[in-house]
Amino acid sequence: MFTKPRGIAVFAAVLAAIVLGGCSKPKTAAGPTGPPAMPATLATAELQTVPQELQAIGNVEPFSNVQVKAQVAGELMKAQFTEGQNVNKGDLLFEIDPRPYD
Repeated sequence: MFTKPRGIAVFAAVLAAIVLGGCSKPKTAAGPTGPPAMPATLATAELQTVPQELQAIGNVEPFSNVQVKAQVAGELMKAQFTEGQNVNKGDLLFEIDPRPYD
């Protein structure tokens, strides 16, 4: 029937066809890949005020540092401001217990 070298060559060709045929991906219809196309719309340009918000990682430094000293000694009853609030000269910052001075 087949000679030995010819039989080995045929066997190798059949084996290669089976291996290579099993490794290929099935072909699909040709077309673009990715998300489907979105329809385009038109709009007229108009002037608007848009708030800008910046989100970033970093350090915050105060505009100025001040040292606050009490003019009298006493128990601190209440702080009249919140942390980060802007304060002006003459604003009431702390309330000291008035009973010792009455």
